[in-house]
Amino acid sequence: MQKLQSEKNMAETKIGTLTKQIESLNKEVGKLQNQLTIKNDAQSKDASKYKQELFELTQKLQKSEMKVVSASHELKRVEANYQRIQDKMKSLSGDKIQYKNSYEITCKMDKGLPIKKTSNTNIS
Repeated sequence: MQKLQSEKNMAETKIGTLTKQIESLNKEVGKLQNQLTIKNDAQSKDASKYKQELFELTQKLQKSEMKVVSASHELKRVEANYQRIQDKMKSLSGDKIQYKNSYEITCKMDKGLPIKKTSNTNIS
């Protein structure tokens, strides 16, 4: 009987020790859960901040791309105008060459000199 009583006391002591360990582990789990919740909240805030930053940067990129496209169209328009002006200048300079040539021909005809055929060249 004493042996049983002793075993009972040992079992109760062991139960008390294990109960304290369980309580200690439960407290530790609670602390870890709180730390995890705090870290999750911080990460959630960071994630939303980064999403907002990504959204803003995407908008800036789109605006920049639109400016590039607009500038490209403007450049093409200016190049077309430039080419049109260059063509007009070539045309006008070609007219001057033809006039000069016709003047030379007229002068030679007046003087009775022979007229040589020349190719019509444009000045670039």
